[in-house]
Amino acid sequence: MEKRTKLSLPSDTEILITRDFKARKPNVFDAWVKPDWVAAWYGCAEQRMTVCELDFREGGAWRWGLRDEAGFDHVFSGVYRQIDRPNRIVFTERYEAIPGSDHVVALGFDEHGGVTTMTMRIIHASKAARDGHLSSGMETGLEDSFERLEAVATRGSSQ
Repeated sequence: MEKRTKLSLPSDTEILITRDFKARKPNVFDAWVKPDWVAAWYGCAEQRMTVCELDFREGGAWRWGLRDEAGFDHVFSGVYRQIDRPNRIVFTERYEAIPGSDHVVALGFDEHGGVTTMTMRIIHASKAARDGHLSSGMETGLEDSFERLEAVATRGSSQ
């Protein structure tokens, strides 16, 4: 099966991810900001969401936790920096198990003919931090998660 999530490296500190979703832009946007929607798609298939907290406003904090099959918790958190519904979300992100893993994520949403292209630009402080993120297996996890995100966004307001 062909990967629908495209990953590129536009600079030594950036990861650029693009993905088309067969869903309306407001629904793809909402999949990132409604806790019950996030819980339905975020993480790898073998993980279970244990924490899903969002204070969705500029300056508000978020925290999402996943438990893997071995019982290890993977917790991510950050602060929303910019919100332009339904076009853009910019937030900080950190993997709490790794001090100093903070980076910035900018999500953009663009719809044409009922298909929404999501662009995710991840900006790290250094090449080493970017490369560490890449080596974490993130690409496989994203493909898995985004398949579920599309299902959630397609169902939309019936959630």
